[in-house]
Amino acid sequence: MSNRDEVEYLVEALNLDKKIQYDDFFVFKFEDCREISPEINTPRYKQYFDISISKHDKGVLMVGSESYTNLDNTISFIPPGQLFSYHIPKGERQTEGVCIMFKSSFFQGNNGIYNIISRFPFFNIRTIPLYKIDKQQQDRLYNLFEEIHTEYDKNDYASKEIIYSYLLIILNMINRIIFKDLEPVEFTRHTRVAVQFENIVMRNVLRSNNISDYSRHMNISEVYLRECVRKTTGKSPKQIINNYRILNAKALLHQSNMTVSEISFKLGFDEPTNFIKFFKRYTNTTPKQFRESAK
Repeated sequence: MSNRDEVEYLVEALNLDKKIQYDDFFVFKFEDCREISPEINTPRYKQYFDISISKHDKGVLMVGSESYTNLDNTISFIPPGQLFSYHIPKGERQTEGVCIMFKSSFFQGNNGIYNIISRFPFFNIRTIPLYKIDKQQQDRLYNLFEEIHTEYDKNDYASKEIIYSYLLIILNMINRIIFKDLEPVEFTRHTRVAVQFENIVMRNVLRSNNISDYSRHMNISEVYLRECVRKTTGKSPKQIINNYRILNAKALLHQSNMTVSEISFKLGFDEPTNFIKFFKRYTNTTPKQFRESAK
């Protein structure tokens, strides 16, 4: 879970014979992966928005504390900051699919991470990250994914602009398929502050349980932070922090081989015993029991 750029890591871990054309966009086909490093199983926090379409995939996708199998004929979405890992069963190399990765800077105009989530709510961490799609939907989307892949490798005149146009079509098509009855929600100032706070907590940036540490980090007053979070979520910042600590703990217990002590220190607890008490208070089970039941 290092700070190394995610694309550079993937190119090496998946042994992709592929040139990195842009610093905020990447695409690859599953079948282009050669000898896959065991390091790919290590849980990592996403740095990019990730959309993957799979025709054939017997791997196991772990997003947060949830596991997803039977990935044939699916499309998945993982936002920046989400903890994920991917496991390929031994001897299973017959995969077919395309993965698109992009940063908010790839979007033209004023399109920060929150604007993108607002326009395309399937990237919200609270939504389901994986959907089955029918053959007609798959064929239409897969053709566009392949067009992007071809244009990326070509890297010709106006390739980046063409890729951007195809990507917008894909994202809007997905909106139509999955969220056709939902209207994108414009973020108010209160909501933007609350989402920024949740993103910092989710990525465990500060490893702190003190609200004042977050308000200083965000250059706002503690009172204003509490007001924004309460108005947007109906919860206090402390409740949000505790909820994400539990989610992060479950994800690490489920996805990683870290010891309970290592996880407790990573989440900002001074002593493993304090973490165990905290976890049991919110889940009615110990970290060890949760890990065993998740196997």
